[in-house]
Amino acid sequence: MLKIVYLHRIIKAYNLCRMKLKNRICSCLLVAILGMAIVYTYLYIRWRPTWQPVEPQSSYQVHVHVGDTLRVIMIGDSWAALHYEWGHDTTLSKLLCEQTNRPVQMVAKGKGGAKSGDIYLMMFRESNLNTRLCTQPLIELAPDYAVITAGINDAAANVGTNYFCENYLLIIRHLLSCGICPVVVEMPDVDIEGLYGSKPLKDYVVDRLRSWMTHVSFYDVRPYREALYDRLLKENLMDSVIYVSLNQWQPSYIEDGVHLNAVGYHRLDSCLAASVAERLKQM
Repeated sequence: MLKIVYLHRIIKAYNLCRMKLKNRICSCLLVAILGMAIVYTYLYIRWRPTWQPVEPQSSYQVHVHVGDTLRVIMIGDSWAALHYEWGHDTTLSKLLCEQTNRPVQMVAKGKGGAKSGDIYLMMFRESNLNTRLCTQPLIELAPDYAVITAGINDAAANVGTNYFCENYLLIIRHLLSCGICPVVVEMPDVDIEGLYGSKPLKDYVVDRLRSWMTHVSFYDVRPYREALYDRLLKENLMDSVIYVSLNQWQPSYIEDGVHLNAVGYHRLDSCLAASVAERLKQM
């Protein structure tokens, strides 16, 4: 009988310890979840300005140029910057001249790492960005066409499709207000994670968190590409731009997973020249 009493006490003590342990674990989990929610909310509020579209800038007047010379500019990110640095402006000028039988003036200017918001602000001297990178002087040349390269850095920073589309539409509308036809280069599938996946763990986690907050696939350009296409259709802008889709030039010549090599640039430039020439025939 005594053994049974002792056994009952042992079982009761065991159950009591187990219940206390369970309550302690539940309390710890609750505190951890609450702490994570607080941190997530704090980071969301702190980072939210980074994926808010930029404010529209005051427009400026551009006088239409006189003469038969076809003027083309390229603005944007590192694709535009390298187009100039590697001498592809000359190649595109020759291709445009051959396709249109007109003298051509072509120049590109871009900034490595620039997101769509940066590219828009670079169009204005008053934005107080680096004056060397400002593209307002190019726009004031009253070009007929402006090629835009943008989006890869937006996807790399996981800032969301709303940020990208709203800023891209600001770029397009400003060019149209200046009498310039925008040339939209559809973003190819690039290996952002292969290039930036070796970031320090802290930065990698930040990018992951930001992709959750902005509801986009991690390091993926496809949502941005598809969202912009849909917005252009919704805003009835397709007839106002030249849209250079992927299947027109098949961008398979990528140097480091993100940037074009010489062959890739030549294929892109050939497609750009053909697209501009086709638009001129329709005018």
